[in-house]
Amino acid sequence: MKVHRYHEQQRRKWVYEMQHKLKPVKQICKEAIISRATLYNWVKEFSEENAGVNNEAAQQEEEAIAWQPLDKHKMLLAALNKIDKDKKVSQKLVSELMKRYTLTAAQACSIAGIEEATYNYKPRKPEVADRLVYDELVRLIAEDTSKGLDDCYTVLQSTHPEWTHKQIKRIYRQGRLYLKRTRTRNTRLLNNIISRTPVHTNKALRLKREGAFWQVGVLQEAFNNDCAYWILYIIDYNDGTPLNAAIGEGSITPEQLVNFLSLAIKENGTPKKMRAVAQPPFNSREVARWIWDNKVALYNLSMAKPENQLEIGHLEDSIRQQLIEEGTTLERAKEKAAVWINSFAEREMSVEVLVVD
Repeated sequence: MKVHRYHEQQRRKWVYEMQHKLKPVKQICKEAIISRATLYNWVKEFSEENAGVNNEAAQQEEEAIAWQPLDKHKMLLAALNKIDKDKKVSQKLVSELMKRYTLTAAQACSIAGIEEATYNYKPRKPEVADRLVYDELVRLIAEDTSKGLDDCYTVLQSTHPEWTHKQIKRIYRQGRLYLKRTRTRNTRLLNNIISRTPVHTNKALRLKREGAFWQVGVLQEAFNNDCAYWILYIIDYNDGTPLNAAIGEGSITPEQLVNFLSLAIKENGTPKKMRAVAQPPFNSREVARWIWDNKVALYNLSMAKPENQLEIGHLEDSIRQQLIEEGTTLERAKEKAAVWINSFAEREMSVEVLVVD
């Protein structure tokens, strides 16, 4: 035998209040200390019991329950729920209660018999035809091809305030209007970003770039005679210009890497950021100390990500093609590395730098 915590009359009362929208479901569950599933089980239970009763008897029973002694507040809520289908009157009532009696939104909604989400609901603005928005965006971009989405939206808000940002953004992207935009690239150079007089070190040219973004890596290779060697390289991440390189025998140690980075600072300037693979020797304590002392932001690349594997793989293959040939010796590799760096440095010296105020 199933035992209920509440007697049948009380449970029927809560079901009736829910079906006739006298109280919100959330409020009934809170009063009865039950879940929504339990309340809907009660609704199913009583609806199955009343399935065999004819409509006239059911109507008489509803009228009898309706005329049971109810307080004035419940009678008012029952009438209000019947005439206020779109809840606009209830929303105005909540606003007036909050204004007159300094109640919270939750308290006023409880009195008005609606949920707080219903009171805060704002109907969505009706969208205009997409073609109108598209034509207007095309016209604005044709007038000034440097305008982007934000600029177009600012103009449209003054001329068509009823158009929503969501619709404008959707049409701008679906119509690929960003392809019609021409971006003007200003070569704004800060002080000491690029020096027109590169520093000469060991009879080699080095580009002096303060505050650059370094891409640092190391290649572990072997010659035909199985002699192991390594290639350290520094490339400007923004434009791909080689800045520095070093080649040595054996396996590279953290001390050799730190010495190379310190020398690169003297020759190329202190970088602002640096990207490197999160593998030895870049994850050693010596390198971490060097990063801290020189106040450089380090970005560790995880080789577990396919996009990083693809990027580093293409970069290393490109460096191998330029520096390593079949039968190359260590001295020959060093000469090719010097030529590799010097060619870009000489090209940079010959470029006229435009400074935009």
